Amino acid sequence: MSVDSLRCSEVVDTIKRRLREFERLGKYGKTTFDFRPFLDLKIKATIETELAFCISTANSSALSGLKFQKYLEDLSLNELSVGELERLLRKARVRFASRKAE
Repeated sequence: MSVDSLRCSEVVDTIKRRLREFERLGKYGKTTFDFRPFLDLKIKATIETELAFCISTANSSALSGLKFQKYLEDLSLNELSVGELERLLRKARVRFASRKAE
């Protein structure tokens, strides 16, 4: 097996794993995202925290959105105030935190 085909199979395996994670999110409403080997990060996600990630990354970065989503993993979004959301967004260094918290 050549180095190029080995790399290709690793990429394909990673893509298939990510697709399975999203399938579980859609089917069960929750999943664990594993970002290895790209980031040493695992996030317990729900549909709500995935939506929060999407909102937080607009005009910001995926990394700050992932940090924000990680902060939310053991919290209930329905129970957080706008001020608490803003504090977590700022902690994750998400741009326009006050506006996104609303």
